[in-house]
Amino acid sequence: MSARRSRSDAGWNALLAFSCIGILVASWFAFVRPKPHGDPMSHSMTSVQDILEATSEIEAHVATAQGHLMERTWDLSAEVFGSKILDALTRLAGKKHLQLAGFRMGKPFPAASLQEAPFIVIVEGAFTDVMAFVGDVEQPDSKVALSQLNCASGGSKDHVTATLSLTGFLYKGDK
Repeated sequence: MSARRSRSDAGWNALLAFSCIGILVASWFAFVRPKPHGDPMSHSMTSVQDILEATSEIEAHVATAQGHLMERTWDLSAEVFGSKILDALTRLAGKKHLQLAGFRMGKPFPAASLQEAPFIVIVEGAFTDVMAFVGDVEQPDSKVALSQLNCASGGSKDHVTATLSLTGFLYKGDK
């Protein structure tokens, strides 16, 4: 019976040893191991004044961004935009010695705080004049974006017909 008891005691002793090792490992992870440090930026804003200064900086950036947005958008209704852009493109085509052969306005659709107003313009004339027209439409200060350009040659060797898919962005913000 003593052999049986010593086997039983050995099992309990092994279990006790594993438990002690587990407690030591858990204690090391809980108390000794280095703790990760949080984001230094989260500790830098400790006062209300710091938070107010950060908020005013963010508001200044938002105002600047809205100013850039207003420079690149039209503050018009879709109907008024269509007539204004048709007039501007007709004048530009005349300056470039082109004929405005077609204009079709698509249905405006919402995009965030803007409305995208797609339209298609067809111009005919000499290839170099058409490319000059496209260059003027794509100027950095232009309020329209060119999304597609298709050119087809006509009957004469320098005559082309160009179809431009353009988009104007209408601002829907507070006026």
